[in-house]
Amino acid sequence: SSSSSSSASSPSSSSSFTFVEPLTSIEWFSPKGLAERPASGTAHDHSSKEAGGQNKQEQERASYYREALATALELDSKGQWAGTNPDSLLVDPKWVDPYGFGKAVAKVARLALVAEEIGNTTLQAQCVDQVAAALEPWLNGSNSDAFVYDSTWGGIISTAGKEDQGADFGNGWYNDHHFHYGYFLMAVAVVQRSRPDFLLTDGNTPNQRYTAVEAILRDVANPGGGGEEEDGGGAGEEGDVGGGEDGGGGGHFFGGGSAGLANSFPVTRHKDWFDGHSWASGVFPMANGKSQESASEAVNCYFAVHLLGLALKDEDLSAWGRLLLATELRAAHWYWQMGEGWSPYPEAFSATRMAGVVGSTDTKVWTWFGPNPEYVHGINMLPFTPVTQELLRPLFVAQEFPVIEPRLDYVSDQWKGLIELARAVLDPSQAFDAVVPLESNRIDGFDAGNSLTNSLYWIATRPTAEGTDERK
Repeated sequence: SSSSSSSASSPSSSSSFTFVEPLTSIEWFSPKGLAERPASGTAHDHSSKEAGGQNKQEQERASYYREALATALELDSKGQWAGTNPDSLLVDPKWVDPYGFGKAVAKVARLALVAEEIGNTTLQAQCVDQVAAALEPWLNGSNSDAFVYDSTWGGIISTAGKEDQGADFGNGWYNDHHFHYGYFLMAVAVVQRSRPDFLLTDGNTPNQRYTAVEAILRDVANPGGGGEEEDGGGAGEEGDVGGGEDGGGGGHFFGGGSAGLANSFPVTRHKDWFDGHSWASGVFPMANGKSQESASEAVNCYFAVHLLGLALKDEDLSAWGRLLLATELRAAHWYWQMGEGWSPYPEAFSATRMAGVVGSTDTKVWTWFGPNPEYVHGINMLPFTPVTQELLRPLFVAQEFPVIEPRLDYVSDQWKGLIELARAVLDPSQAFDAVVPLESNRIDGFDAGNSLTNSLYWIATRPTAEGTDERK
């Protein structure tokens, strides 16, 4: 359903239950938006407050935010990446694995959306064009680590992952697919929103890119229900993910023309509908059954499904993404975020405020790459997008931030930036002033999926950015 909530059947029968879950209304931009709007409707207006109703201090702050964002966009659009990018491409070409590339391309897609909101149509078009160009070899199988279809488990894996279970973060063994492909889907959604013919020829007929994207999408978010396969619709034996000239799709994700692909993938590969959250460990044997580290990257994946539905004008796909997202958010709030008074774990354990890895039989305050608090908290906050405000609620962050703030004196700029973005939920002005200087570190100033522009946008669009304390 695309309504504001979903529910199961009536609890009158012992074999049924009722479960009502709010579905997000967040789309491409922050609900609050930027406090000051450009003239002549050159950007979307999300604010509920007219500019004339702002006091002088608010207007000055809004102007400062907008000017800083414009400057950040110019800096981030130069594409200077440690000598690995002689052509000054916006999508850093050094990333050739699915996860690294996904983060890099989604980062530039975020730049496109911020450019649109502040009215810089030139940079918006530049970003969209380069994202589309960077995606093309991945969608036609001409990149060095091409996607292939695995008929054993029914999924899309990388070539390197197929040959080596440890390559590409275990991609060939289905580890973290929803993390990896969520970034892809986010980038595709942004391009499709601006270029309707990217996936749909003449804005209507699915093309070869559509088929490749649908395969990636179904790998992590397949609703099933394909029914009887149709000729030309399936993924077939092991091979590339591209379709024929006409794409072989049905125009809508749930459409009958996609029946073959629907039958080629398991239903919601990572999602556990009983626990509500996803499992990330693929087919690797785990002592604790299954596990997931980054609840926030799972949230990002299902948010991207929602946005792709919007871009394709496919209401069913959008609603499906929102449902996947809603249960992931609820589980993240309960099993990962350990607030005083609402944690299921012992008090001493809960004092760390964030679980790093949640398993079937245990929960740990560490990550696969180390036990540092900034790792545990940071990997469960990134990437920062408009829907992150539904993940990081003020009441939780008010309890979390005292745990991670002391780490600011010891961490690299990449982790410092994430801590400051958490601070922004409580104190946007201080966070803004702390993040701006990170731009001086052009190489490692931000996480590979983040940027100065995206960081400042997140801060400038916090509900508290106009001085209202909304810690609830």
